[in-house]
Amino acid sequence: MNAIGLLEKLKSIGFDIAIDGEDLKVIGQNSKLTPDLLSEIRHLKPQVLAILRAPSSLRKSNAYRAYDYPDGSRFELSKEDFDEIVSFFSIFIDPDIQT
Repeated sequence: MNAIGLLEKLKSIGFDIAIDGEDLKVIGQNSKLTPDLLSEIRHLKPQVLAILRAPSSLRKSNAYRAYDYPDGSRFELSKEDFDEIVSFFSIFIDPDIQT
């Protein structure tokens, strides 16, 4: 499971997540926190913290890739657009080269 999957799972079973300094606060019914789920939270804590600390505009968008320019403007690329660009440029890549 990745950090986004973990956050979605926690939300689906009724938990909210908050940041408290360098700690995560898992708010909800403790009886639903299985040992495996607690282990997953501990394992993915750095990634979850990074997601929760990301600018809210990025978390609320469907951006797959985003870049904030110094002038305050933002460029976002959806997963579908990213895949289309990669597919287009793949015709220029030697098919014998493994990535």
